Amino acid sequence: MTKIRYFVFLLCILVSSVFCTGTAGQMISFRRINPGTRADIIDLAVDKKQNLYFLTDRIHRLSGTLWQKMDFPVEGKIFAFSPVSSEDIWFAITPVTSTSQLYHYHDGKTESIRTPFSNFISNICFTSENSALFASWADMAAYRNGSFVMLPPLPARFGVAKIYSRDVSAFWALAGNGALFRYDRKGYEQMLDKKEITDFCFNDMYDGYILSGDNLYRAEQSGIHLILKSAELAPVRKMDILNDGSLLLIGDDGLIMMYADGNLSSLKVDCSENLNDLVVTNSGEVWICGDRGTLLYSGSKQFPEYVADNQGFSSYKLIMYGISTDDEYGVAMTDFNGDKKTDIYAVRIYEQNRLYINSSGSSEQPPFAQGFSEEAVKRNASGTVNPGSNIEMGELKLGIGAADIDNDNDQDIYLCYLNSINKLLLNKGNGYFRNVSEQNNRACCNMKRSNAVAFADVDNDGDLDLFVTSEEGSNRLFENNGTGHFTDITISSGLKSAGGGMCASFADVNNDGRPDLCVSFWYPSNRLYFNESENGRILFRDVTGLTDIAKAAPSKSNAVAFADVNNDGFADLFIANRNTENKLYLNNGKGLFSDVTSKYFAPESYMTNGAVFADFDLDGFLDLYITNVGENVLYKNMNGSCFKEVTADFGAELSGYCTGCATGDVDNDGDPDLYVANYINGNSNLFLNNTENKNFVKILLHGVRSNKDAIGAKIWLFSVCVDKNKAIPAGYREICGGSGYSSVSAKEAIFGVEHGKIYYALIKFPSSEDTLRIDHIVAGKTLLINELSGFSALYTESRNKIVRFFTNQEYQPEIIKYFLVFLLLVFYNLYRQKSKRKIAIVHWLASGFIFAVFALVNQFFLFTAFSFSYFSAPLIVLGLLLILHLFIDRILLRRLAQREKLDLREKLSRDLHDDLASTLGSISIYAETLKGMNDNSQPENKKLPEKIAALTQMALQSVSDIIWMTSPRNDTLHSLVSKSSNYMLEILTDNKISFNAAIEIPDNPVILPEKVRNDTFLILKEGLHNVIRHSRASDVQFTANIHENLCYLSLKDNGIGIDESSKAGKRSQGNGLINMRRRAQEAGIEFAIHSHQGEGTEITMKFRI
Repeated sequence: MTKIRYFVFLLCILVSSVFCTGTAGQMISFRRINPGTRADIIDLAVDKKQNLYFLTDRIHRLSGTLWQKMDFPVEGKIFAFSPVSSEDIWFAITPVTSTSQLYHYHDGKTESIRTPFSNFISNICFTSENSALFASWADMAAYRNGSFVMLPPLPARFGVAKIYSRDVSAFWALAGNGALFRYDRKGYEQMLDKKEITDFCFNDMYDGYILSGDNLYRAEQSGIHLILKSAELAPVRKMDILNDGSLLLIGDDGLIMMYADGNLSSLKVDCSENLNDLVVTNSGEVWICGDRGTLLYSGSKQFPEYVADNQGFSSYKLIMYGISTDDEYGVAMTDFNGDKKTDIYAVRIYEQNRLYINSSGSSEQPPFAQGFSEEAVKRNASGTVNPGSNIEMGELKLGIGAADIDNDNDQDIYLCYLNSINKLLLNKGNGYFRNVSEQNNRACCNMKRSNAVAFADVDNDGDLDLFVTSEEGSNRLFENNGTGHFTDITISSGLKSAGGGMCASFADVNNDGRPDLCVSFWYPSNRLYFNESENGRILFRDVTGLTDIAKAAPSKSNAVAFADVNNDGFADLFIANRNTENKLYLNNGKGLFSDVTSKYFAPESYMTNGAVFADFDLDGFLDLYITNVGENVLYKNMNGSCFKEVTADFGAELSGYCTGCATGDVDNDGDPDLYVANYINGNSNLFLNNTENKNFVKILLHGVRSNKDAIGAKIWLFSVCVDKNKAIPAGYREICGGSGYSSVSAKEAIFGVEHGKIYYALIKFPSSEDTLRIDHIVAGKTLLINELSGFSALYTESRNKIVRFFTNQEYQPEIIKYFLVFLLLVFYNLYRQKSKRKIAIVHWLASGFIFAVFALVNQFFLFTAFSFSYFSAPLIVLGLLLILHLFIDRILLRRLAQREKLDLREKLSRDLHDDLASTLGSISIYAETLKGMNDNSQPENKKLPEKIAALTQMALQSVSDIIWMTSPRNDTLHSLVSKSSNYMLEILTDNKISFNAAIEIPDNPVILPEKVRNDTFLILKEGLHNVIRHSRASDVQFTANIHENLCYLSLKDNGIGIDESSKAGKRSQGNGLINMRRRAQEAGIEFAIHSHQGEGTEITMKFRI
C-alpha cells in the first residue's frame, strides 16, 4: 500500500510538471529559413505593423515567404536602422569621416536628415511614428515631430549598444563598455554598478531581465535581484521575453536556451553558427539571426524548404577596434614573412599602408579578426615618410606589386604613387623591409600618377621585369638585370604611350611561350600587345586592331584580368569599365579576342574598379568578383557558358567605393578567400570562403631556372578517363604577377575537381623548354612543384646566386670589403709564416674562422646605416685578429720561456760538466792516490794535497762564475766589468803577472741582455786563460769604455804573440779561439784578435747597449 501511495505521489508531481511547462516555457522548435544571403545577419527588427526586417550591410524585408533586399539610392554600409512601417524606415550610414549620414525613407523617397551629432550614430529606437531616441558615440538626442532635442550624454563615453524605451522621456541604455543606465527626469542612474552587462530585455520600464556574465537578474518595480547563477550563461549574447513570459537566450556556436519557472534548459538546433539577435512578434513568432546568413524561425507560417548549399563567405573586418578600415586601393595577397601563410597588404591613398600578417594558429592573441595582426610600421612597410605621424606628407599611393624582384626567395613590394616617386621595398628575408627607392636604377622615378604595376619575365631570362602604368605620362617597361636593378626600355620595346594608363596584366595569349600584355586606359582606348622578343631584344607589337578590343569606345577602363573562363586552355580577357558595361573577350587560341559580353552577362551599368577570377565554389570553373562604386557583385561561372549574379547567395555583399581586390587561401583549407579594399563609405573586408566540399587541387610552383615566383608558368589540368587514351580538360591557370585593379593575388593555382577522379597536370615553366607531367593527382591535395631538383637544381641555384652577387651594383662595396678582409688575413698569415708548422696551421684555421664570422656579422649588418654596415664587420675582424695575435704570441712566449728554461738547464749542465765535473774528477783521483800513500811514498806524492787544494779552489771559482751568470741581478755593464776585472786581478796576481785596468763607464746602471753579458765574460775568461798558458806575458791591460751607445772592451798582453802563418800559430787557433768567435757571433758581439809575433796579443769586443 505504501508503494502504491509513493507511485501516485510521483505521478502527481510529473503531471504538475507537464502542466506547468504547458503554461510557461513551452519547448519550441526552430527551422532554418533561406534569407537570400550568406552574409552575416547582425540585427533583426519588427515594425508597428509586425513586418519583419534584418540587417547585413543592407536592409532586407520579409515579403510574403521570401526575403528581399531593399535598395536605397545611397552609398555605404548601413550601421543602424529602425523601421516604423514598410514605407517609413530610418537608417544611418557611416562614411569615411566617421560622422553618420541619417536617411529617412518614406513614400518611396529617401531623404537625407541633418542631425546634431558630431560622430556616428550607433542606435535608433522609435517609440511611435513621430518620436524616437538617437544615440551616437558620445551624444543622446530625442526626436519629436521633426525636431531633435539633445539629452545629457551617457556618463560612460563608450557609445550606446542598445536602447529600450516606451517613451522618449525615460529609457534604459547599455553602453559599449557594458555599463547599464536608466534615465528619467532625475537623470542617469547606473544599475548594477561595477558589473559588466551582456544584455537586457524588458516588457516595460520596470519588468525585465538583465544578464551579466553567468548571472541572471530580475528587474522589477521593487528593485533588481539575482535569480540564477550558472556557467552555462557565459556564452549568451542576446535574450528576449516570449509571449508566455519565459526567457529565450542565444549565443555563440548555435547556442539556444530557455529559462522558465526557475529552470534553464538547452534547445537542440541544427546550427553551429554564432547567433547575433532575436525578435518576438505579437503573434508569438520567434526569429533568430546569425553569421553566414543564418536565419531560424519558430511559428506556424510555411516557408520554402531550406536547401543547404554549403558554400559562401563569412565577412570580417580585420581590425576590430573602433577605427575604419577604409582609404584602401591596391591589394596584395602573398606570404611576406615566409611562414607558409598568406598575408595581406593594403595600399591606403592618404594614410600609411597596412600589412596584415597572418598569425593564425600562433599562441599570441592579437586584437584582430582571424589571427591577423597589422605590422606595416613595425616591418618598415608603411610606405610613409614619417610612419609615427600617420601622415603621408602629401604623397598619394594607389597600386601595389608583390613579387620576388631580386630572386632571393622572398616577396618584395613595389608601390605606385600619384604625386611622388614610386617606392621599392626589398624584403630582408623575414618579412621586414628596407626602402631602396633612392638608389639608382630601381625604377622609382616620378612617373606622373602611376596607377598599377605588373611583373613578368618578358624575355624569359629568369628574372622579373616591371611594367608601370601612368595616367599623365607614358607607361614604362623596365628590364631587370637579375639583381632588382632596372633599365628603362619603354621606347625600344615599343610600349611608349601618351597618358591615360590605368591597369595592366601579362599572359601568354597566343601560346608562343612569351608573356603578352594588355593595358587599360581611361583615355584613349585599351591596348593589346604581342610579345615578339627574340635573341635578347625585347619588343612588343600593338595588335589591338586585330581584335574586338578596338571596337570598344574609351570607357574609363580600370581592371584587367586574364582567365580561362570556358576551360579550353586559353587565357580569356576581362576589362572593367566606369562609363560603359564591362567587357569579356574570348581567346581563339591565337590571341585574337572576340567580344562575348552580351552572351555571358546580363545587361548592367556598374561603375567597376576591380576584378578578380577564382573558382570560389570549387566546381571546376572560374568565377568572377567585381568591385564597384556602389554594391559589389559576385558572378558564378555556369559551366563556362555564362555568368550568373550570386552575390547575396554567397554572402559576398559589400558596398561603398570599393577598389582593389585579390584572392588567396589565407586559412590553408584549399579554397580561395577574398580581400576587398574600400576607399570611402564603408570598410574593407576579408571574405573567408566557407565551401565545405573541399574538392580542390592546389599547386604551388618554385622556379629555379625561371624566376623564383614562377610568374608566367602555365598549368593545364586533365581528368583521366576510363579510356586512358583520352583526357578531359579540367582547367588552365597561368601564374600572374599583377592584375585586376592595381592588385596582385596569391601566386597559387587552385582547381575545383571531382571527388574520386584521378587527374594529371602539365606544367610549363617560362624559362624551361620541357613540360613537366605530374600524375596521380586526386582531390584534397596541395602540390609543391620545383622546376628542377637534385644536383641540377643545386648547381643552377648556386651559379645564379654567385652571378647575381658579383653583378649586383649594391653589393660592389661589399665585394671590396670582402676582398680587403681576405687580403688582410692572407698578409697576416704570410707575416707570421716563420712560425712553426703547427702554429702556422692554427693561424690559417683561425683566419678561416674569422672570415666566416666576418661574413656572418656582415650579413647581419648588411643594408643598415653606412657606419654600421661598412665598418662594424671589419672592426670585428680586426678585433678577432688582435685576439688571435695575442693568443698565438702568448703560446709562443710560453714555449719560448720553456725552451729558454731548458737551454739554461742545458747550459748549466754543460758548464758544470766542463768547468766543475772535470775538476772534481781530478780531485777524486788525487784523493784516491793520497789514500793509498804510506810513509815510504815518493816525495813527489807529498805535493798531492797542494794539487787538491788548487783544484778545489778552481771548482769553487767555477761555481761562483755559474751563480753570477745565472743571477738576473748581475745583468748590468757595471757588474760585467767589475766581475771581469776582479777575476783578472786575482788570477794574474797568483801567476805573478802585473795587471792594469782602465775603466770609463757611467755610474748609472746599463742593462745588458743575459746572453751578451755571459758570453762576454766567458770570452774574457777564455782569453785570460790563453794569456796565462801561452803568452809568457808579464803585463796585461784591460780597458772598458762607452762611446755613442757602444761598449768597447779590450784585453791586451805583452807576450810572445801569435804567428798565424806558422803551424804553431794555426794550432793555437784551436778550440779556444773557435769557441770565443762562436759565442761572440751568437751574442751579436763584434769580436777581433790582433796579434803579431813578439808584439803580444789584443782581444777587442764591441756591442750595442
